[in-house]
Amino acid sequence: MEKKWSRANFGVAGEENNLPFNPSLKRGYMAGRKHLAEFQSGQDKKVIRGILRVDNEGKNFGAIELEDLAKTAQHEFRLLSEKYGINVAKTEFVVGEDADGNKCVFSVTDRIEGQNFDQIAEEGLSDNSREEWKNLISKANETAIALFDYYCDKAANGGSYLADAAYFVQYVYGRKSQSGNNDLYLVDTDILLGNIDNETKSKELLSEKILTVWLKFIKSTENKLSDALRKQVYLNEARDYISRRVAQPAPDGFEKVFEELNDLELNKVIIT
Repeated sequence: MEKKWSRANFGVAGEENNLPFNPSLKRGYMAGRKHLAEFQSGQDKKVIRGILRVDNEGKNFGAIELEDLAKTAQHEFRLLSEKYGINVAKTEFVVGEDADGNKCVFSVTDRIEGQNFDQIAEEGLSDNSREEWKNLISKANETAIALFDYYCDKAANGGSYLADAAYFVQYVYGRKSQSGNNDLYLVDTDILLGNIDNETKSKELLSEKILTVWLKFIKSTENKLSDALRKQVYLNEARDYISRRVAQPAPDGFEKVFEELNDLELNKVIIT
């Protein structure tokens, strides 16, 4: 019988939840469809959640073991951080059993104290100084450029990739501890992977992710910052970079998305 995936619920705090470790959980709460809980690890706050589960020793549609899935996701998040310079909230994936005895991947992630872009649009920055706004805009530019490079490199080289890293809702502007500096962090480290091969369909799906950097990160972030500052804000550096990148030859099979972005003349609408 083919095994199916579902969201995992790690149950109540304590040994009864069958986690492969037994942290002292501070509180549990629901965030969307995800069951979360916090615990303290030294000076750091951690968020733990059950991400995916499969009954018995099942595979993801018969293709990949749960442990391999976790290892691939860990590799991709580290790649985003170490090669592309995106701040990813430190995450470790652990394979264990949930409260129902199902094999499950748990994520243990550093808690970032800060604001997402929706909160910034409604409330402004908690530190409303000019320097802090400049820092946020600079970090958003850097992140957009890095995301575009990440997906374009995947288009050129193939392999697995993170399918939902390009959405602005996945990011928080803040810090890990009170003593640190504010930065832009990718905090949603769910395992959602794509894979690029020579098939037309997989290239179409990755093309959508390349376009998503423009539609769901750059434009959405600009809109949120514009709402917060009550004036039009553009991520000028990212726009200029992408306009120059898509003017170059596209990876094989990705000509259409490059043409689509090139036709937008991104650098022509920059307002300084």
